[in-house]
Amino acid sequence: QIKAISICNDARFDSWSDTSMTFTISDLGQQFVDITRTTVVNDSYTLTEWTPPAYRSDLITSYNIYRSIDQVNYSLIATVPSQALSYDDNNVNVDAQNYYYKVEIVNVCNMATLQGRIGSSILLDVYESEISNILKWTKYTDWDSGVEKYAIEKLNTSGEWEQVKIVSGSTTEWEEE
Repeated sequence: QIKAISICNDARFDSWSDTSMTFTISDLGQQFVDITRTTVVNDSYTLTEWTPPAYRSDLITSYNIYRSIDQVNYSLIATVPSQALSYDDNNVNVDAQNYYYKVEIVNVCNMATLQGRIGSSILLDVYESEISNILKWTKYTDWDSGVEKYAIEKLNTSGEWEQVKIVSGSTTEWEEE
């Protein structure tokens, strides 16, 4: 309702409107976060990075970070401030498991938002035989366009990584010759 107050501040002349009700319509529910990459750092932990939503990122209060090992069951592992665009997950075993991450927005309205692109780490295993080594790895799924190629690198005697082979982005296994 609206109240008109007289110039002389005399309440006898105030005038009231009728009442009206409105419901706020918001596009905040259309916000989403796309993970740009999840990567293993120093063979120790995972780093997940994301871009802020294109729409009204100024209304974000924080981000909730979820982790999964099966892409079905996710657990909340952290809440980070709205300025953060990455998360280091040190509570992982990168030599035994690959991990999936999703980032959800917490906004000032506590309105549910859309799910953006999920991130995943790559797990590499080696199988030794009498004549060669076979590398197998999990597919990297963070990019809509897919993976163009994988570069296989080997640690040389000087402690430096050398590229030994390039394979197509659809390949997830390679046998050392």
